[in-house]
Amino acid sequence: MDVPGEVVFGGPAWPLGWTVGFLQRPIEVVYLATRAWFDGLAPPRRRYHELGATPVVDQLRLLVPLQAPPKRELIVGTSGGWTAHFDNSMLGGDPVSWVGHLSRQLDCQGVIATHIPRSQYVYPSTQFELLGPTGEKPLQYVRTISAGIYDEGHWRFDTWGAEQPFEESQMYSRRLVRDRFTRQMLLRYLAALGIEADDPAFYGDGVLIENRARWRTRTLSIPDARREYAVPPTG
Repeated sequence: MDVPGEVVFGGPAWPLGWTVGFLQRPIEVVYLATRAWFDGLAPPRRRYHELGATPVVDQLRLLVPLQAPPKRELIVGTSGGWTAHFDNSMLGGDPVSWVGHLSRQLDCQGVIATHIPRSQYVYPSTQFELLGPTGEKPLQYVRTISAGIYDEGHWRFDTWGAEQPFEESQMYSRRLVRDRFTRQMLLRYLAALGIEADDPAFYGDGVLIENRARWRTRTLSIPDARREYAVPPTG
């Protein structure tokens, strides 16, 4: 059974927060690096809104509506020295380019964490991706773990890279593929790195980033997205 989240991975603003990126640098450093990167793109079209220590779920709700391609991003500082990244992608977040680019630029660890509950979408998934200076170039991936329903239409479990000391590898041989890597395991793996991802008190000051480019986008409200993603009843 899926356990509702307090912040992410099926939390009150879902699908926002299905996927979250993290960089192991404080927000002051990450904000400057993010702004320098974005403002260097031609032409610069982004506006930045410093939110202060607004509760993180309220910060997340400033990302609505959902869009494809996404036009709003949120970076949030934490008490653990990490900075989190969210955006208003249709499927709950796509921080791959942000984590990949800035983890290399800032020479730090990056994490991409996903949990899409079975009760919220027909393609549930739990994923952990660790990047860092010791990772394999060009993207510098160190370790990836995933369990979910993907294009094949059935549960699949995969790992790649060097097993980390905090992994509960005895779980990887469980009979049900969906039990080999779960939401609670993901939260424990993140906690081992100093990321208390689903604790509201872990998060602090945020910055909302708006892309003002005049792209044509598909837009969904959260209620409309939940209706569209609804899992058909069984039985």
